[in-house]
Amino acid sequence: MLRRLLILVLLLLLSPVFVGAVKFYGCITHITGDEVFAEAKNAYLKKLIMTKRATASEWDSIKCRVPDEIPAYVYGLPAGTEWRAFCAYIKDGSVLTSQAFSINKCRATRNWEFVDEGFPKPVQVLGYDRLL
Repeated sequence: MLRRLLILVLLLLLSPVFVGAVKFYGCITHITGDEVFAEAKNAYLKKLIMTKRATASEWDSIKCRVPDEIPAYVYGLPAGTEWRAFCAYIKDGSVLTSQAFSINKCRATRNWEFVDEGFPKPVQVLGYDRLL
């Protein structure tokens, strides 16, 4: 009886780890390295729409650099690769915001971080004019 109870408690404690891993890495359709750039741009636009900084029609105002492929980890365990993207919202010659984030083969994003501050700023500052 005690053994069954111990197993049940362990399963309950470990279930969030497994659910998180399945949610983040368990998908039916995967993106390839060729699709990552467009998916990163789309993910950043969705983030801006959710925070009410942009509208869906401003696809051309989102500029990103080509994402870097990096190792992915789930709770410190290696879990394949993901891509590190950097995108900026550039409108009328000014950078309004920029963020870096990770995107995996299932289009899931995480680790969002602001990489600059003091917006708006001119596009020529810090190489924003070289984004695609």
